[in-house]
Amino acid sequence: MSKLMSLEFEALDISGDNYLAWALDGEIHLSAKELGETIKEGNKAEAKDNAKAMIFLRHHLHEDLKNEYLNVKDPQILWNSLKERYDHQKTVILPRARYDWTHLRLQDFKSVAEYNSALFKITSKLELCGEKITEADKLEKTFSTFHANNVVLQTQYREKGFQKYSQLISCLLVAEQNNELLMKNHGLRPTGSAPFPEANVTTFDRTEQNHSGRATIVVVVVVAVVVVVVTMVMELEETMVEVEEFPSKTHTLTKEGETEVATDKHHKQMCVTDVEEKTIGLVCAVHQSIWLSCINSL
Repeated sequence: MSKLMSLEFEALDISGDNYLAWALDGEIHLSAKELGETIKEGNKAEAKDNAKAMIFLRHHLHEDLKNEYLNVKDPQILWNSLKERYDHQKTVILPRARYDWTHLRLQDFKSVAEYNSALFKITSKLELCGEKITEADKLEKTFSTFHANNVVLQTQYREKGFQKYSQLISCLLVAEQNNELLMKNHGLRPTGSAPFPEANVTTFDRTEQNHSGRATIVVVVVVAVVVVVVTMVMELEETMVEVEEFPSKTHTLTKEGETEVATDKHHKQMCVTDVEEKTIGLVCAVHQSIWLSCINSL
């Protein structure tokens, strides 16, 4: 049934590596549930409160630890037993935390956020072991571990007279963000390669549109010319057919007959000549219209 209940914090591991954090979380949660008296010396809590505290503590224990403490029914006894068993973690964690604090340097981290996270992890371990890290300690640790290339910047931050570490770290985070934006803008394109102004871009677009419009006009004119020429050819063919079908008179070889035949030939030649003149006139007119259209489009 206990497996169906969600944990309110990480269960105590059998190795005891997380005992300090577990003990702190357990004490806070019991106090919030008004069960804090059940784990103190001289426990005088009611039986139902002791039962609630036992259920809560056992639910946040490793399965092997639950089996080891099956016979313990008093929450105060269980609490003290675990403390005696794992409280030595302070003596194990403290030397390592002191070492990490001594060798903590801002210049060893890629970002201010990473340094800030590492600093709080170390200080929390030190405080769990009973050592207090003040705001002045955090400020001095940060100032003294700037990179050697940032000596001027470190001096400027010192002169601002920060009283809290949070104030200094906020300024460092903002400065880091601004530097990242500056480098990003610098890397967008080579120095001196400014983009074309908006006015030039607009003019270029309009020029392209004008050329496109002119090309469209020329295409329309050419199509119209083709249609006119085809029509003229068809009319010419019809006229030639009519001329060929013109009734020819075959008379005897008399003077009158010769005159009539000559008259027929003369009439045919005049018809052909009229057609040719019309065709030439239309072609000249078409050529003239094409040139005028092209000149106007330009």
